[in-house]
Amino acid sequence: MDEPAYCGVIMIKTPAEQSAERTHKSSYENKQTGYYRHVTTKETVSRGEYVDRSTGQVGYKEEVKVSSTCKFGNDSKGYSGKYTKEEKFKSIHY
Repeated sequence: MDEPAYCGVIMIKTPAEQSAERTHKSSYENKQTGYYRHVTTKETVSRGEYVDRSTGQVGYKEEVKVSSTCKFGNDSKGYSGKYTKEEKFKSIHY
């Protein structure tokens, strides 16, 4: 149980409960047209012990959560918007 676990570019080691988080931000602005776009992506990886409530079986679980938010608009034309996407992945190993 001491082998590294890879998820994307983040590496965490077992068996202790651990988590890692990474945030990426990017922006684009056009001063002439007034258009802008700001994107934030956050990745969270966690791993720890897991106990199945119905059977009592012990294992470990890995969870990955990726959330992205895109804010966009045009100041000169007076509109804006926001788009959010969230994905969750879970794996349980006995």
